[in-house]
Amino acid sequence: MDKKILLIGLIFSTSLFSGCSTKAETPHSHKSTSSKEENRVEATCVDEGSYDLVVYCDECGEELLREHKIIEPLGHDLINHAGQEATLEEDGYFPYVTCSRCDYSTYTTIHKKSLPLNEKTYITELPSLSIDVNGAHIPDRSDPEYSNYCPGTLTFNDGVVNIEDIAGKVRIRGTSSRWFNKKGYKIKFSEKLSIYGLPKSKKYNLLASYLDPTLLRDYLAMQISYDMNTFSDRYAPTIKPIKVYLDNVYQGIYYLIDDIDGSSSKINLKDSKDINKTSFILEMDTLAHREGTEGVNYFVLGTTDVFDYDGSGHADLEYKLDTPEVVTETQFDFIEDYICDCRSCLANKDLDGFKNLVDVNSFIDFFLLAELFRNTDLAGRSTYLYLRDVSEKLTFGPSWDFDYTCSRPYQLGPNQDYTLDNATDRFTDFDWWSLFLEIEGAEELIKSRYTNYFKPIVSYELNEGKRYFDAYSSLLNENATIWYNEVGDTNQLITDNYDWTFSYFEVRTDYYDSLFLL
Repeated sequence: MDKKILLIGLIFSTSLFSGCSTKAETPHSHKSTSSKEENRVEATCVDEGSYDLVVYCDECGEELLREHKIIEPLGHDLINHAGQEATLEEDGYFPYVTCSRCDYSTYTTIHKKSLPLNEKTYITELPSLSIDVNGAHIPDRSDPEYSNYCPGTLTFNDGVVNIEDIAGKVRIRGTSSRWFNKKGYKIKFSEKLSIYGLPKSKKYNLLASYLDPTLLRDYLAMQISYDMNTFSDRYAPTIKPIKVYLDNVYQGIYYLIDDIDGSSSKINLKDSKDINKTSFILEMDTLAHREGTEGVNYFVLGTTDVFDYDGSGHADLEYKLDTPEVVTETQFDFIEDYICDCRSCLANKDLDGFKNLVDVNSFIDFFLLAELFRNTDLAGRSTYLYLRDVSEKLTFGPSWDFDYTCSRPYQLGPNQDYTLDNATDRFTDFDWWSLFLEIEGAEELIKSRYTNYFKPIVSYELNEGKRYFDAYSSLLNENATIWYNEVGDTNQLITDNYDWTFSYFEVRTDYYDSLFLL
């Protein structure tokens, strides 16, 4: 039987034995046919609620009974949420739950990853690489046999490992740098191998860094590029100093750098299941027309103001197919259309569309580095971009070729084109980067990337560059006596260039801070 009915019955029976007075003081029996709630407090997910159940006389209104009732907590109505990993730029969070009725949440932050920027150890006893061609002519780009290399013996020795390849090959590398007194080289072993800890390959590059007696600019640029890319799980070439001998004659300090390619140990291009598409590596090269056929292994998209071959003030911006070496017509169309679509998104100020096609962090990293160093070869030569998998996004980089950078030749003579004033302005009006800067929301992306990622890496590598220079100062001075004796005091040459280089970066980073630091 309902408790309320029993309660009313009890009250009614009680009223038979007790009277109440009317206004005329006439006794009567209490009567009540209902109860009512008072003082109700609703329960929450975690706290009890309550109310009073009260019975009053229907005639005189006298309270006959009051009973306090408890409402049990409701409990949380849980909603599940997936977690998100932390990155180097943003915090992440663990999987968590929230309640639809209250602010209950198990959300827990995973703090963004810290950059592994630890002090480096510099091994002053450098490995050596000997190239023995018995005085034979080593071809450069002006020679018909350039692509065939010069046969010779290549010997790598680091004091523990000695690798000798009597079927090795060598050629002089570089388009303009082949005219420098100190030549750069591309070497090719007869089989794939790893030397000096670099990825396994047949081909390696030896950078001469002739325009910089301190040998710092190439090293710093490639180290910053390496950090930015590897911390973001992208490939970048490794740079390491090495002693080089040519036919037993010491050539000074060079930089050993792995060759950019699509192998599994490097960019790792993936085959496409769609035969009309292909992964690829492109190089922006304004001279592609000299070695290729338009529509077959290069295409034209826009112009660049960096190179001017005919006096017009600009040159066509040509995209040369690096890998694969041969593609079908439909695959080539896919590559060209993909790049054109990326460019169209920029022109149409479609940031979301651009972000769907391009790894925007790689794009920002690439151009921040190129502009920081005022890289003359930006977009005109040696500018790489690749699509590792047709299901992924286009990646800009890896960065390459920093011969002409920082507005500084090695000569100490006055030259108004090479002053620190140039460290305080925009270097080039490159089409893609300029269009990107005009899009609403792009500046915020750049500032975030610069503040949280780019600047810490640059600051770290500049400090390490000073330690690197100190560790190898005697070798650098020895290198200078070989290649810059026409200057006279090579020690002063190195000192002045060292001071100038870090003055440049101080001014340049201050300028960058004014533009992009949050």
